[in-house]
Amino acid sequence: MNSSRDRILLRPGVVLDLALQGVWKGRHFIPLPPIPFRLLAYLTRHPNQVIPEVQLLAVGWPGEGRDVSDLYHPMHYLRQVLEPNPHHPRWLLTRRNAGYCWRGHK
Repeated sequence: MNSSRDRILLRPGVVLDLALQGVWKGRHFIPLPPIPFRLLAYLTRHPNQVIPEVQLLAVGWPGEGRDVSDLYHPMHYLRQVLEPNPHHPRWLLTRRNAGYCWRGHK
């Protein structure tokens, strides 16, 4: 059984499981690919902070030279998994020319 330290409440009914590297939506488990998982885990450990794109590139692709556009696909994927309406995100926010922010629930 996972400890509570292995789980982060993302929003009501949605939990990030660090040990299993995926997301629980109610009783349904969604495994995450490695890069989206690393990005989400990092963002959720720094809620309500804008994380610069270059910092997220280093988290997603350590030691590789990547372009900011490489973040678009994993962030889109995470929104599809996490947001009630991915076209109007409330939790995983883009701050143009600055980075991304996970809005921690209150």
